[in-house]
Amino acid sequence: MDISGDDFRPFFEASPSLQVISSTDLTIVAATHAYLRATMLRRADLLGALIFDAFPDNPDDPTADGVRNPGSEHHEDALM
Repeated sequence: MDISGDDFRPFFEASPSLQVISSTDLTIVAATHAYLRATMLRRADLLGALIFDAFPDNPDDPTADGVRNPGSEHHEDALM
């Protein structure tokens, strides 16, 4: 079965798991209702944002380098 366009969206958004989907340029294109509830984010604020703008490094943690370090595990997870 070929799912294209927004055909997946209602099924994905209804999933009980906490997930976001990003495009190849790391723009957030979808998020589950469960994720939005758990993070108290609004879909309109999240969709279209670059993933590392939406989830920046913790400014209170001087060792945080997920955004600055393109070889980090965070970047690898985002590209999967």
